[in-house]
Amino acid sequence: MVDGLKHNLLSVSQLCDKDNLVVFTSNRCLVVNMDTENIVLRGKRHKNVYKVCISSLLQNTLTCLSALNYDAILWHKRLGHASLSLLNKLVSKDLVVGLPTIKYNDDKVCDACAKGK
Repeated sequence: MVDGLKHNLLSVSQLCDKDNLVVFTSNRCLVVNMDTENIVLRGKRHKNVYKVCISSLLQNTLTCLSALNYDAILWHKRLGHASLSLLNKLVSKDLVVGLPTIKYNDDKVCDACAKGK
């Protein structure tokens, strides 16, 4: 979880796994498809963050940018390791934007919580 984050993060490793070359310079970044040598994404550096506008891309080219938002443990971590019973209450009252309406089973515990106990 990144406090105050208002945008999605790109996974450089996912981009590389899709046969892309990712190049960072002091003021920009490029993602180049290694098969076609076409530029897939361009980004500009703003302070210490590289920003990329992906809204102009075709939807079928964004498979490497997708995230699984139905993973209970992922939401458990995103919400500060909230108990899974609390996650069920948040779902039932629709209190978190983007929280999927799935059943969170209390029998799962993440590694950090297990170590903390």
